[in-house]
Amino acid sequence: MKAIKKQINDLLKEKLLQYGFRKKDNVTYYRISNDTIQELVFVFSANGEKKVSYLSYTASFICLDIEEMASKWGESIGYIGVNVGSLMPKPCYKEWRFTVDCSDEYIWQALDEVMFTVSHYAIPYLERFSIKEKIAYGLETGTLSTVYDMTERWLPLYYISCGKNDRACMLVDEAIRRRTLDFPMNEYKAMQAIYGEEAIQIPPNKALESYLPFAEKFKQMIESEKA
Repeated sequence: MKAIKKQINDLLKEKLLQYGFRKKDNVTYYRISNDTIQELVFVFSANGEKKVSYLSYTASFICLDIEEMASKWGESIGYIGVNVGSLMPKPCYKEWRFTVDCSDEYIWQALDEVMFTVSHYAIPYLERFSIKEKIAYGLETGTLSTVYDMTERWLPLYYISCGKNDRACMLVDEAIRRRTLDFPMNEYKAMQAIYGEEAIQIPPNKALESYLPFAEKFKQMIESEKA
């Protein structure tokens, strides 16, 4: 499969350059557009099959301003992205199957299909959210789907960049409150009442604990600006 993967990667590099995407590392191609770094991340997986590789890719973007703000605190917001199949008329997980003995014609045909999805689904998605105001709107309305952990970091930083500190603080407080309420403390206490505290240990609230360092840094920054 090594030779076939190399052939596919060489073809991808050539074809993606036509759309302005340059190779960043072994799996990532990127270009800069407005407020974002747009990325297409291609990965191979065997899915438990011998002499077979599946190619899939994610269309994602990093907002330069927000990532720069986060990095000053030692945080990384990272990218927002989806498998290209999620952007197609019938959402699915999209991948392409290659075998060790597949023909050049099959590879070229598959890569033509890959590039069709790039031009018709991935690029329009990336361009739609190439401005940070549109990313913020997408995260708030659910048009952009991502784990809440990223959203609850991204949006406060966005509102800080807009000078809307009160709105940013409100979002951080809401995130802390939600993570506290989502933790089933009452259920654990009820079980302890039945079985005893030694039998039932209350686990840490990992969702809250993972967010608090960010929240603390955020509030310290707000206070320093007031001083």
